[in-house]
Amino acid sequence: MLGKQRLRNIEHDVFDDAEAHEAIMVFWTILLIIAFFLSILRLNILSPYISTPQAVYDYDRAITAFIVIAFVKLWMALIHPLYKIVAIRFFKTYAAAKESWRFFTHLIWICVIVGVLLYLGGYQNLALSIGLVSAAIVYVLQVPILNAIGWLYISSTKVYRIGDRIEIGGKKGDVADITIMHTLIREINSWLDGDIHTGRLIAVPNKVVFDTGARNYTRSSPYIWDSVKVSVTYESDHEKAKQIILDVMRGVVGEDMETVGLEVLKMADFPELANLFITKPTVFVRMAESSVVMEGVYACRSHERSKIHSKITSEILKRFSETEDVNIAYPHIHVVGDGR
Repeated sequence: MLGKQRLRNIEHDVFDDAEAHEAIMVFWTILLIIAFFLSILRLNILSPYISTPQAVYDYDRAITAFIVIAFVKLWMALIHPLYKIVAIRFFKTYAAAKESWRFFTHLIWICVIVGVLLYLGGYQNLALSIGLVSAAIVYVLQVPILNAIGWLYISSTKVYRIGDRIEIGGKKGDVADITIMHTLIREINSWLDGDIHTGRLIAVPNKVVFDTGARNYTRSSPYIWDSVKVSVTYESDHEKAKQIILDVMRGVVGEDMETVGLEVLKMADFPELANLFITKPTVFVRMAESSVVMEGVYACRSHERSKIHSKITSEILKRFSETEDVNIAYPHIHVVGDGR
């Protein structure tokens, strides 16, 4: 759960966000006042002072429908800050609270739009309108429709959620938001080595999930597996080198890997698969042309992979430099003879 200070910071950000929407609320308030005024004219309350235009009677239902839409828009804008403050106390993360608000708003608007269409045209006209409009939309707006279907698929199956670290459409990063048309990703990697944020916000069309799929690094567990490869000379003490790598990994990720065994049970799609995961630091050894390659495999939290990798590598280099009979292999040339 979030700490009290973190919760206060979120609440402060929520109110700042509400203030940023003040202009939108004023705009919809003005439109709502105008619609109410037209409704009053329709009731002939002001007939002794103002004559009611015929258009007000002709578009009676349309004015009422607009009043409903404007009222719902204002109501949602007003409860938005309060909803986030209350929701963050029931969800584990701010991202989950934000995602629940998006689902709630889409559900409300679907109900409002269907209700307005029924009010304006009745059941028969609604069916005819939906048929004609659907045919036109499918033909003209194929890509947006695929994006909307992708959004429904992502939201219903939870392929990824806000806050997850994913790779989709050749882009990798943390999901900042999921709209009907796009998935917004805070990009990592690209021109930077390691899982480092570039500062760019990437908008990936939702339909890409059908084309390339999505790799989710944090869906079933916050842990992923990583490795550090070290090449040592054939003349080195290989057992000592292996032990150094093991000791370093245990020192850096040993405590975290004690909980990996439980996480593996969540990640295993069938019981036999659980036995195939590495649940403790392990070193694999293989021979290369001019060196012995030792690969240390360990588990760490996805968002900390670059930091952990760097820490383990630095400590291995330090320990190797302090050991006389362990030498790192690197390309070099031996000159035999006097060179003439």
